[in-house]
Amino acid sequence: MRQIKLNWFMAALVALVLSACASMPAVDTLNKRAAVFEIGYQEVLSTAILYDTEKRLTVTDKAKLNTVFDRVDAARSVFRTALIVGDKARFDSGIATALTALEAARLILTEKERK
Repeated sequence: MRQIKLNWFMAALVALVLSACASMPAVDTLNKRAAVFEIGYQEVLSTAILYDTEKRLTVTDKAKLNTVFDRVDAARSVFRTALIVGDKARFDSGIATALTALEAARLILTEKERK
């Protein structure tokens, strides 16, 4: 019974984090934009690990998530490198790609939320 309470707690926590991320104000510097992305990335990755541990993900879901996280990681490398060298245009392109892929991962995980 304790495990069930923990799972509901985790689900409530994930829902709270998702709603907080959705209402974050616009950020004004590249470093802040990168930091906000990293928070969202860790949240989605933690949720994916939790759902995998709880056996909510099918083999197909895992394959989709692996593909999406590969795209996220590639775009993340691009925008982090652009941040270091100060290439704003490349940063904007990379972070936009990473956010789009991250949103795809969120959609996959949202389908697996317990109602």
